[in-house]
Amino acid sequence: ILGLPLGRLIGLALGWRMTFLFLSFVSLLDMAICGDLPCADARAPFTLHDLPGLLRNPIVMGVSFLALLYAGSYFTVYSYIEPFLETVAHFSAQGITWTLVFLGVCGIGGMLLFRFYEARRQPVFYFELGALLAVMVLFLPAASFRPTMLLCCMVFGMIFTMFGTTMQAELIRGCPQAAAPVAMAIYSGIFNVGIASGTWLGGHLVSRDLLSYIGFAGAVLAVGATLVACAFTCRK
Repeated sequence: ILGLPLGRLIGLALGWRMTFLFLSFVSLLDMAICGDLPCADARAPFTLHDLPGLLRNPIVMGVSFLALLYAGSYFTVYSYIEPFLETVAHFSAQGITWTLVFLGVCGIGGMLLFRFYEARRQPVFYFELGALLAVMVLFLPAASFRPTMLLCCMVFGMIFTMFGTTMQAELIRGCPQAAAPVAMAIYSGIFNVGIASGTWLGGHLVSRDLLSYIGFAGAVLAVGATLVACAFTCRK
């Protein structure tokens, strides 16, 4: 919610190096907080011998592939949203900062909408995928009109938070209790691969002066995520 806009404000005011210095203090604070967290009871330990069975779990594999494509699609755009808003949508520096703030705040809205997931799992699941694809396709056309661009960014932030929460809920639902933390770790690692892949793809387009088309590139990955989701729900 605050990371990107706050980092941008610090960078604009004091230089980008100060943003990284600020991150070092935040990391130290995280370490201090972690030292005070209580340890969970290890009632059912997960061993290395249990790993092959977890990797054969269709829910773990389905969620992991879906996370790879969803994160890749999202970060193809999100990693370069600042230059897009500045160069293509012609937002002012202050307008970009506030747009990123709204994008982050809408993530809270995504968390609130998650409460409908238990009652309507499949509709919510496909809403997240359909909304991602729609935002990607509309990202460039929306740039010509400031309110539509802002709306796209707000939906963008909302569905990303919803997706992360629903995927974690699916892992908890579909794995034994002892295996859930390991499944989460696998999911997190693959999600980070998706972030790196999307950032690489977007950067490749930017280096070829194709910044305007990052949304369409993300849409291709979003279509792939939708196909994986269809196969995933059919197997369930």
